[in-house]
Amino acid sequence: MDNLHNALLEIFDYRKQFEPELDFVEDEYKYGGVMQQDFDDYDFFALKQDLSEDKIKSSLDEMIKFYTRVKDDSFKKFSFFSRSKIVESLLKDAGLKSNGEPRVIAFMECTVGEENKWDLNGLPKNLQVVDLDKENIDEAVELNVEVFEMRKGAKPQYIEYFINPEAKRAFWVNAKLDGKIVGTAAMYLCDDFAFITDVTVSSKHRRKKIATKLFHYLHGMAKANETPKIMLNAEAGAVALYEKIGYESFASFYVYALTKIS
Repeated sequence: MDNLHNALLEIFDYRKQFEPELDFVEDEYKYGGVMQQDFDDYDFFALKQDLSEDKIKSSLDEMIKFYTRVKDDSFKKFSFFSRSKIVESLLKDAGLKSNGEPRVIAFMECTVGEENKWDLNGLPKNLQVVDLDKENIDEAVELNVEVFEMRKGAKPQYIEYFINPEAKRAFWVNAKLDGKIVGTAAMYLCDDFAFITDVTVSSKHRRKKIATKLFHYLHGMAKANETPKIMLNAEAGAVALYEKIGYESFASFYVYALTKIS
């Protein structure tokens, strides 16, 4: 679990450079952070497996206190990542409700240089990978919002992370087909690993190995920067794709979308 804990802290420390409003709370069994103030979203991690009900309840209570302090009790939604399933009564006791069944997220890692053989046969002939810039940022954000709705209004953060000349450790790349952006992906370079996130492929262009092409490009960048390992988190439906590349799961979470009971 130490590698996951350290990864979360490193990513947090990197983003803190560009988002000074970010904050976190940490103790022996939980870690949390306001990940994007403008997105009005909050991610809180209960890192240990098989927590007792008392510790889960304590973690939920601490999350609410922390978020209220940061947000003046104005938040609308937040996510709770738990290694253990939460019984409904605990949520109710904390004054919370879950918006549907929890999603399952796998945290995965791959050693750079030890990937499986890249299967790039059959790629569209006109597919190319280009960096994010001020000319294509609006199109890239629009596509990203198709999958990640909370990214609405994210353009200022994208400029700070990926276009600002000082943001030399954050990379955003776009897959373009016939001049149109059909895929996106981002990568942060931390001290001893890289973290890939925001992998998006247009619904009209899936099953064309566009995500594989994006990963091939980002793995090449990681290798050029002498980064030994890449991490990511994956929805259940994407795990098989990443396993084909050479990723292995090392932790998983139940992700609860929560709101306060009015």
